[in-house]
Amino acid sequence: TSFVGCNGLTKLTTVVLPSTVTSIGEYAFSGCMRLESITLPNVTEVGYGAFSGCSSLKSIELPMATTLGHYAFQNCENLQSVKIPAVTEIQEGCFYRCYALNDINLSNVQIIKREAFYDCFALTKVDLSSATELSSGIFEYCHKLSDVTLSDELSSIPSSMFYGCDSLTSITLPSSVLSIGGSTFTGTSLKS
Repeated sequence: TSFVGCNGLTKLTTVVLPSTVTSIGEYAFSGCMRLESITLPNVTEVGYGAFSGCSSLKSIELPMATTLGHYAFQNCENLQSVKIPAVTEIQEGCFYRCYALNDINLSNVQIIKREAFYDCFALTKVDLSSATELSSGIFEYCHKLSDVTLSDELSSIPSSMFYGCDSLTSITLPSSVLSIGGSTFTGTSLKS
């Protein structure tokens, strides 16, 4: 059963799913604009656009999830906190335009796809110490991003990864980096 748009459910603000639910399908809660919180204790997979446009969603905890689908939380503009301790892969545009996002631990994430955090204005710090596969534009226009930790096993930094991150004043590149894509640091405040 899907709640796309939550038509007629204008007071739906909280959803508690039973522990038997392990997967959230494509667009399952997309457009549920009043949804503020959801409890997902045993969900291991979040599908394409599952919570896209849930503009009142403030926090989400996914203790068992390992993969977050394409655009899963796109345009959740009030989403501030995401707890994803088991996630190893974040798909394209997953947190695209989550303007308020400022609390997310990425230290176990190994793969991050294109524009996963595009326009996340409030994001100030990212720990990519386990990330070995990164795609273009991941942190484009994350204006407050100022603290970045990269993996010692990272071999390349893709194009436009930090494009428009104007608060980024310094970054330490690991010796493992062999290539840096075009426009990677355009629009930053890097001094050295």
